[in-house]
Amino acid sequence: MKSDEIKAVLNLQTSYDMKYRSIEWEFLKNYYEQNQIVVLNFQIIDNDYEDMKNKGFEAAQILSKLVEKFTVISKKLIIL
Repeated sequence: MKSDEIKAVLNLQTSYDMKYRSIEWEFLKNYYEQNQIVVLNFQIIDNDYEDMKNKGFEAAQILSKLVEKFTVISKKLIIL
């Protein structure tokens, strides 16, 4: 990932979703951090209109700040 110039990861999954999908978040988080990749987990409940409505704008602000901070956008999109 570091060689792909990925500077940050914004994960929107909840702890429940990660557990349900067998995603080892702590392992991934440690991997990102060891490779000097900023990693954030801003949890939004999947397919929950109210949660998306209430948190969507804040998630967009976080993403905007990450893009502004790093100014280089990778050509790759990684979805967890």
